Amino acid sequence: MRMVRFPDKVNYFYQTALALQYMHQTGIVHLDMKPSNIMVTEGIVKLIDFGMSMPIGDRPKSLAGTVGYMSPEQLVREEVDASTDVFALGVTFGVILGGRPLRQSHDDINEKGTKREAKYHLATGEEPLITDVPEARHVSELETLIRRCTIPRRDKRLRDTKAVVASLQRVAQELDIKLTEPQYPL
Repeated sequence: MRMVRFPDKVNYFYQTALALQYMHQTGIVHLDMKPSNIMVTEGIVKLIDFGMSMPIGDRPKSLAGTVGYMSPEQLVREEVDASTDVFALGVTFGVILGGRPLRQSHDDINEKGTKREAKYHLATGEEPLITDVPEARHVSELETLIRRCTIPRRDKRLRDTKAVVASLQRVAQELDIKLTEPQYPL
């Protein structure tokens, strides 16, 4: 397996945010954003596995997502929106840049205590759940971006991918990284 260079990871983060932005503009939330659902072919990102996707504003009837990447609103089955994917995008690229997924387990996510805790975080949590992003330590705006994506309270979290894209464009310009503009629909 070849090592992916840091500039390529930033470019893939950018392309993934654009792909999610396109989905959100069509009224759909992915709900299962994680590293294994990002395919890269000839330098172009393709999102895969739309089996959990649903319209923005719907409430999942059951848990939808992958443990380690789910937002608090997914854990308590509240209405999902673009910020739900932004949360998972932040966790995903935190992991891709050397961090760890959230501490969520299959056994724990169905317990009442876990749901109470998720509900509490959703209402009061202003501290990011991803704080250690080893490969982004030298790029404060990128590290801050990932942290802002993973704030439990939706009104404190980045609300949509537009801000993610703009931040990644600034990072790329600062670091002289070429970003690829994929064509949509993918």
